[in-house]
Amino acid sequence: MPRLDGLSFVTVEGQEEMEVIASAYTADPLQTDSDYCHTASGLNICTTPTPKIVACNFLPLGSKIEINGEVWTVEDRMSSRYGQGFIDLLFSNYDEAIQFGRRKLIIKIL
Repeated sequence: MPRLDGLSFVTVEGQEEMEVIASAYTADPLQTDSDYCHTASGLNICTTPTPKIVACNFLPLGSKIEINGEVWTVEDRMSSRYGQGFIDLLFSNYDEAIQFGRRKLIIKIL
């Protein structure tokens, strides 16, 4: 994986890890753009059960990351005001997203 300006990676057991600030969102018009059913990659999340989807601006669409043993796929983008080092995790309902809140996480780039 190419180095990204301003981000620090640590290699642990052959995998790159980094600390990010993670927030949560749902497929709601108030939390996304006007086409809230479709991710940046074209996946329709209104008709498909919500898999582990992450919005991220510093990794290519389709990239896989691991968070606490679970694999998430970069299928969406965040607002351009969020630069490198931020991710947004898609949750199926508002209460779960609020409960998750915003926190620092260590991710592994697979």
